[in-house]
Amino acid sequence: MQKGMISISILMLALLLNSCNENEAPPFPVSFELRLLNKNNEPAEIFGLGEDIKFVFEITNKTSEDIYLSNFQPELVCPRNSNFFRVFIESNESGGWADLGRPCIPINCSYEGAFKIDANSFRKIEYYWADGCDSNSELDIGKYKTGFAFDFEVNGGLYNGMKSSQVFEIRFTVQ
Repeated sequence: MQKGMISISILMLALLLNSCNENEAPPFPVSFELRLLNKNNEPAEIFGLGEDIKFVFEITNKTSEDIYLSNFQPELVCPRNSNFFRVFIESNESGGWADLGRPCIPINCSYEGAFKIDANSFRKIEYYWADGCDSNSELDIGKYKTGFAFDFEVNGGLYNGMKSSQVFEIRFTVQ
């Protein structure tokens, strides 16, 4: 009986110590989603030849306070060489991926401040492939991918300095 009580006590103590970690950081306050939409505004990975593809990146604030992403706009969205919404076509010749550019993203890039997402809200950045900076041509039949990796950082408030490394990739086909 005494041996069983000691085992139960040890188990209870272990559970208590694991459930109350004061140094544990709160979860990252923002979620992200990269999507491609078809002509009916539905998520898709297969598109018809000549169909315009809408690129959508949605940022959702899961908290009751405003969140500011300090590095998002100046480091990811604005630079022309960024992979944000960039499209690559699978190359049969090299077995790799050829860069086709990205749509123009007409955000005010002279503003270097933080990107604000209101409390319990979301923001979308969306552009069509036809609005391309590098190419205004439609995508030919083939296999494509888009995506990027980025270290998001929160500026201010309870979550100040929190970082989250995210990787996004969507493979899609034009047929």
